[in-house]
Amino acid sequence: MRHLGHDDDRIIRQKLADVHIVDFLIKKVAQRGDDLRNHTGAERGAEGSILKLLGSKQNFRIAELAAELLGPSFAADTGEWGTYSWSRFLCGAPAMRIAGGTDEIQHNILGDRVLGLPR
Repeated sequence: MRHLGHDDDRIIRQKLADVHIVDFLIKKVAQRGDDLRNHTGAERGAEGSILKLLGSKQNFRIAELAAELLGPSFAADTGEWGTYSWSRFLCGAPAMRIAGGTDEIQHNILGDRVLGLPR
């Protein structure tokens, strides 16, 4: 954000804050699941599906923010600082959404196993 001169853009700053907040939430959900398993011996619960959904949406949020900041250089390695890793992220983002079960499958798992909804 600073490197690209968007320090004073309030909308960009809010989007960056959203990314940080969700990142913190993801870490806390993962920590809670680990603590439950380590201290009570409980089996894995809904946190795996919740983390998968949060992670998928977070990857999309990050990609949108990076695209907004970088403009056209987001999609291609122009040799400019930071463009190579973002183009790799862009190419890998769809696979991250599918790997480990699509969002729809995770919603079905949560509905069936956690909420007890009919199939």
